[in-house]
Amino acid sequence: MRRFDEKHPIPAPYTLPDHRVLQALMDMTESGEVDYSKFCEAAIDQPVITTQIMRAARSIRAGRENGVEELRHAIAIIGMRRVHDIIEKTRSHLARVQSVAD
Repeated sequence: MRRFDEKHPIPAPYTLPDHRVLQALMDMTESGEVDYSKFCEAAIDQPVITTQIMRAARSIRAGRENGVEELRHAIAIIGMRRVHDIIEKTRSHLARVQSVAD
């Protein structure tokens, strides 16, 4: 599994999150049983989502010796409900941005 670290730059050119991927991630979070490997594989290429998940987990773990280096670990710390909320807020923001652009 690829590691995500905020020290790595966001791929250029920066693009908005793909709404189809966001919907797929949202569907995964709403299902009863989440396949974390599939979720992480789909989410890792969405820097806006992964950055927010990692920040949320790192803020919880602040001051502890063991940092949060993997997306899967971050999800385990904050929980799938919080991940769902992050994706929903990103989708809402994306919809506002796209409506202004049109």
